[in-house]
Amino acid sequence: MAIEASIRIGSTTASPWQLTAPDPVATSRNAGTHPVAVEPNRRYAQVPTGPGLILAPAPDAPDPDAAAIAESPEARFTASELVPHLAWVMSAYYPALEPERMQEVILASLQGLARLKPEVTVERDGNRIVIRDGATTQRFAMPSNAGSWANAAQRVAELVAGPVPSLAGARHDAVSDAFFSGLAGSLDGYSWYRNRAAAAEFARRMDHSKPEDDVQAEVVDGVGVLRIRTFTGAAVIGVRRALESWGLLPEGATPRVQGLVVDIIDDGGGASAAARSIADMFLRRGVIYRTESNETVNAVNEEADGRGIPEHIQVVVLQNGGTASAAEIFAGAVQENRRAIVLGTSSYGKSREQTVRRELPGGGALAISTALIRGPSGQTHEGQGVTPNACIIDTRVSMDAASRAELRRRGELDAGPDNPLHRFCPPLPSRAEVRTPGRRRMSDDEHRGLQLQAIALLRDQARYRSLLEGVELAPQPAFVRPRSAVPGVPWWAGPN
Repeated sequence: MAIEASIRIGSTTASPWQLTAPDPVATSRNAGTHPVAVEPNRRYAQVPTGPGLILAPAPDAPDPDAAAIAESPEARFTASELVPHLAWVMSAYYPALEPERMQEVILASLQGLARLKPEVTVERDGNRIVIRDGATTQRFAMPSNAGSWANAAQRVAELVAGPVPSLAGARHDAVSDAFFSGLAGSLDGYSWYRNRAAAAEFARRMDHSKPEDDVQAEVVDGVGVLRIRTFTGAAVIGVRRALESWGLLPEGATPRVQGLVVDIIDDGGGASAAARSIADMFLRRGVIYRTESNETVNAVNEEADGRGIPEHIQVVVLQNGGTASAAEIFAGAVQENRRAIVLGTSSYGKSREQTVRRELPGGGALAISTALIRGPSGQTHEGQGVTPNACIIDTRVSMDAASRAELRRRGELDAGPDNPLHRFCPPLPSRAEVRTPGRRRMSDDEHRGLQLQAIALLRDQARYRSLLEGVELAPQPAFVRPRSAVPGVPWWAGPN
């Protein structure tokens, strides 16, 4: 997940002017300049464009609704607050929204506003929007760009809340919440909107968590065990500290552990940049993941920098159906580069990257999908997840890499959640269960039971190597399924 930084650009110039300047946060892979239309005293945000960032785009062509917006000073300020955010949605959302789909999103956002006042309804009539407020009816053309969309939102907002001097005002939080909730809810199921309080908590969690909140590190029977709860900047620090304390980093240190277990069970993800940084600590070479966005014709590769832990240190990764997003980036990277064995069930299957835009009118935050993530091999995990090298569902089931390779050769890995791998090793808990609020999670004792099984696999060198190379030995008792702490509850559920 990419996180936008917001900046304010001011000018005493009385009219919009053109800025061409070095990207203020350009990476070494994409230094350069970006022409951006900048309007005085308007808030702009940095937006990812493949490997780099640019300021949020102004419309390339003159907005036909600009004059209509300017007619009312009150309406102009409100609509102008919305324009950069809506322009970002229209340009950055991945996959690119076709005109018909874009109209559905626009309608949903306006209907979200209308819910604030039962007397107001917003409907579509062909290529026109119809707004009814009791006996009053307004009709206008379906918005086709950010300016007309913002103007339409202003019209509906005035009906439900009266003239609105500024959607950024605290007393109008409800208006902004309704609009952006309707917008996000009409997208792909991964996009979301959070109000002022929830956005502040999200920022605190992602930006200000402590390493000990996100990573638990200990040595068990001579093996380093890392339990990563979420992928954040703090988690990167926590993992690095643990690897350094065990003599695995920096290069040349003396290892004090015999292997590693990385427990990402029920880790719902976090920041893709954090997943990249942590995977980089485990890899000496290879692609970590690939991204595709509207701004990139070809996939952008994120590659290891060659300074990972010693290659003779063997690694087992534990996952389940609650392992998603950034956690799947990590699991897929170390598995496909043959750096680790993945043990457990299939993961959730989320390969869309969201970019979070903060400081919206009303103080909320909006996340939309802006890129597709692929593993090092180019395979997407969307809908099917990362398939483990060894599947723990019952004592009779184990899946080897050769079987996965054969299914990939026959094209059956692209069959979505109904493919043979999901029937053989489905994600547990299921995708539906993961999305259930308040679902039960594994207990600490159940985590420890699986961690001990992973340590046993590290001790069984012949089996570890066969799974890593894709050659399964003769059938043998696989792994002892840990017993649930609650009678009748599956081992992978556990209490919260």
